[in-house]
Amino acid sequence: MAHVYARWLILATVALLGVAHSALLPPFEEYDSIQYWSGIQQVADTATIPLRGVARLSADLDFYDGPRTFDSAPGQPPSGMTYRAFFSRPAPALPVPATRFFRPGAALNYEGQQPPLYFVALAPAYLLARDWSWPSHMLLLRLVSWALAFTGFAIGCRATIGALSRLGIAPALGLLVPAWPLLFPEFFPDMARIGNNGTCLFFVGIAWALILRLLRGPDLRAVIGLGLALGLGLLTKAFFVPITAGVALLFFYVAIRNRSWQPLRDLAVALAIAAAMGSAWYLHNYTSSGSFMNLGDFVKIEEKGGVLQTVLREGVNFQELLQFLRGTAVMAATFAWSGTWSRALLSPIFTAPIVIMALVAFGSWLWAIRRWPIEGQAPLFVAGPFLLGLIYHQIVWSLTGAGIMAGTPGWHLHVLSPVLALAFVLGWRYRNLLAGLAIYSIAFHTVCWATQASFFSGCAYSPGFRAPLRLDAGSCLIDPAHLAVLGEPILAGAALALAIIASGGALILILRERRPPMQPA
Repeated sequence: MAHVYARWLILATVALLGVAHSALLPPFEEYDSIQYWSGIQQVADTATIPLRGVARLSADLDFYDGPRTFDSAPGQPPSGMTYRAFFSRPAPALPVPATRFFRPGAALNYEGQQPPLYFVALAPAYLLARDWSWPSHMLLLRLVSWALAFTGFAIGCRATIGALSRLGIAPALGLLVPAWPLLFPEFFPDMARIGNNGTCLFFVGIAWALILRLLRGPDLRAVIGLGLALGLGLLTKAFFVPITAGVALLFFYVAIRNRSWQPLRDLAVALAIAAAMGSAWYLHNYTSSGSFMNLGDFVKIEEKGGVLQTVLREGVNFQELLQFLRGTAVMAATFAWSGTWSRALLSPIFTAPIVIMALVAFGSWLWAIRRWPIEGQAPLFVAGPFLLGLIYHQIVWSLTGAGIMAGTPGWHLHVLSPVLALAFVLGWRYRNLLAGLAIYSIAFHTVCWATQASFFSGCAYSPGFRAPLRLDAGSCLIDPAHLAVLGEPILAGAALALAIIASGGALILILRERRPPMQPA
């Protein structure tokens, strides 16, 4: 019973840390936030959907008088106003705009490539907070996004823990499932932000719970629910194309393994519902751009005839190979930690133990995958196509030249955190090694929060794009007054304090459970 209470306390810790992260983050510090925010504003104010090649960033961004992370250029020092420069001004402040209303700016909004559901879902929150200060306005949008992400994570965790119990895994190891965001610090910058990854996690958590239910036997309501979750996911992000393909592969495998037509019938119903809901967006992309995904680099490579024809015709030069290998390393590193949009980081070497922890656990699971029943094998089918899609994206970037500037972000994998957590726990074989790496990861996570707060205070600084953080002698460490200009540090501090209390309670319960019973005198 202690493990049940500990599980709830760990989930409470995660929920509170998401609130703290949202409150600490300055405006437009999350990845692609100007694009997503402009899309939300466009839907809310004009009732039109952002479309790739047509949608533009909001002109309101031209009048934003705060640190401008989004003006930084790869390979160059920040071209916008840094936090240090902002706080060196007399009486730094963020004035409330006279009016917020969408007007097209000069730059295109590249997130017009995204399906519209997230923009539509966040429009009411934008309208509610339209006249609020910048920090409060952004906080509400983040909290709505975080609420969706955490709900999906909690639903998926419950399903994964149930599967682990049926597979005979000790309840103590099951606590690693809700602890996933504590072990992999990049979870919070990806999920507690303005962006559609959190909404993807919401639908993934629901879909994963229904998949595990269907693996135990027929259930028409679960089939319909799965189709709805996949269909709404397709309207949220193209991630659900490989996820849906993975679900189809899983049900085909179950049908062959069990020599039953029932999984294929379930799959046909679920796919029909998903296609009816989500296919129109992708058909529109194809008719307008010749690409179902309508992603910029995908369109470029498809204009060349696709990856295979490009490689056969042009070959692969050393630079492209080098960019692919670099991008793969970047994917692994950014799965563990990539900071926020400013890329204010410690040296990447500090993320290596976290990457090693993940590789050891997932490698151990894959090595022994044949020994597990179908529930233990399911993550391979659901997550495999998604990971291959990210690798394919990196190949495309390398061949089109975009890989010179960037790699495919590994933080997208946290969309599948409830699915991957099952494999992670099943691969927890080298207990002492992995426990040591987990302790390091939590300590590193704590340092990440401190360095981010110092950076947002204007104390620590990065001398160039992705250059490791520096702190000059005699400089401040963390300035709460500065944080209050750009965020809500009182809320962040309260949520952080409650998270520490909740995590401490969980630790006490775990230690008590592990204590051997007293011997009779």
